Amino acid sequence: MSNKFRKKGLLDIDIVETTPIVWKGDLWRCEWFRPLHYANTDHVSCGRFVNMETGETSAIFAEGQCFHSAYTENNTLYVYSVNGYDTSDGNNTINLYRSTDMINWKESTALTMPEDWKFYNNSVCLCGDTYYMALEIGQPAAVTGVPFTIVYAVSKNLVDWHMLDTDKYIYTKEFYSACPVIRWSDGYFYIIYLERQPHLKYNFAPFIIRTRDLEHYERCPYPVFEYGDGEADKYIQNRTIFTPEQIEYIESSEDNNNSDVDFCDYNGKTVILYSWGNQLGREFLAEAEYNGPSGEWLASFFK
Repeated sequence: MSNKFRKKGLLDIDIVETTPIVWKGDLWRCEWFRPLHYANTDHVSCGRFVNMETGETSAIFAEGQCFHSAYTENNTLYVYSVNGYDTSDGNNTINLYRSTDMINWKESTALTMPEDWKFYNNSVCLCGDTYYMALEIGQPAAVTGVPFTIVYAVSKNLVDWHMLDTDKYIYTKEFYSACPVIRWSDGYFYIIYLERQPHLKYNFAPFIIRTRDLEHYERCPYPVFEYGDGEADKYIQNRTIFTPEQIEYIESSEDNNNSDVDFCDYNGKTVILYSWGNQLGREFLAEAEYNGPSGEWLASFFK
């Protein structure tokens, strides 16, 4: 592990799928605001943004949606989500929510596949004049092989998307490869994803691959990072926002998993968000950072 990387500690409880972004000069995170979150008084699956420096929260949006991810361009927010509520069922439709003020949102359908398709996590990047979306799928079995599996869609405008050939552009049908985050840097697509590894206690850690064409892949043989790093995952950045009962819940929870990585560049550093917990319902949002640009961090795994 590079000495430029460090874990900064826990941010919240029961928040997993998040995307850090820079919008109008400020650092925000887009959250899938889960119904069981202690602050979700309506108990509705939806999206929200949280200012990572002030703690300010946006109004909720995208009610009835899950697995949110965000992309920003020209001061416009693009949030992609999966139609539906249940964390385990997935859905065959990706919806898009667009806003320039974090208040008013325009909804449209970004991508629909046959009913037997099941989408989960997603992530977007730009390469040249084309946008690429990495998508986690759990079905159909003929496409996934061993679920979960990463496939891709493309767009010229961030609004209208179509799927690439899943017989050719896929990673991988051979083993569990979930919750991708995709970036383009210096001639490569880099994808951080969650992999099951038999030598790990609960088998889950983020790994990284790179590819020039989304068809042929180079895999780093060791995890990007993993649980068990002392008490770094459980260190609570702001204890004042939690009750004594919540702090006890955090401190007594098993830490057997690091997953759901996403990141962005901000003030010369790479801001990294991830989940820790047990992959069995106890899930926590944490932060890490790399002291340098994300392109440098990604390339460092292949030197």
